[in-house]
Amino acid sequence: LYARSSDYERTLLSAHSLLAGLLGSAPWARLPVHTVERERDQLLRGFAACPTISRRLAAFHGSAEFRQRSHASAPLRERLRSALGLAEPVTLHNFYNTFDYLNVARRYEPAVRHLVNDDLWAEAQQLAHWLERRRYARTTVGSMGGGLLAHGGLARLQHEAALAGAAAAVTTAATATGSIAEPAHPGVRLAYYSAHYPTMVSFLAALDLGQGESSAEEP
Repeated sequence: LYARSSDYERTLLSAHSLLAGLLGSAPWARLPVHTVERERDQLLRGFAACPTISRRLAAFHGSAEFRQRSHASAPLRERLRSALGLAEPVTLHNFYNTFDYLNVARRYEPAVRHLVNDDLWAEAQQLAHWLERRRYARTTVGSMGGGLLAHGGLARLQHEAALAGAAAAVTTAATATGSIAEPAHPGVRLAYYSAHYPTMVSFLAALDLGQGESSAEEP
């Protein structure tokens, strides 16, 4: 078992909490959680460290599509601001921060579930889904945001398949990403990564998965 986290308290604590649940609290069951400095974390924070992605995101935020969606969603965002009693306006640019708070609050605070009914919540989900899928679509992040993580996963699959004598099962996936080297930790059977939602959607974008924009599921 190998655990890797970004260098943030919340992701490090999430990693340690999951491992405690899996392994228990006995001293012999403790496992280190590996991390690197935020500024050097190309594996789990490539989406934040890449100048090309930053330029593409800035272009998207300045696009006619973004401005049109901002205008169309203004009534919804104002309804949410009013319902939650927020002093600052809820902009489309920072909408996911409001959605993230709302998602947690609706689960654990009954008063918020009363203030934000199911119809309003469904509209908020759809807007957040559109925003994050567009921000971290393959056309924006390509394989730069989650490519290293995807490459490592495919390398591990190829390595395990080769050990099982079934390397042909992953030939197509390996070919799609170029030459696949032996994984960094070949003896590991389970690798756990504790990171951020842009890490996850960038990983899916690198694999050209989860790129639909019509679903109302949570990002």
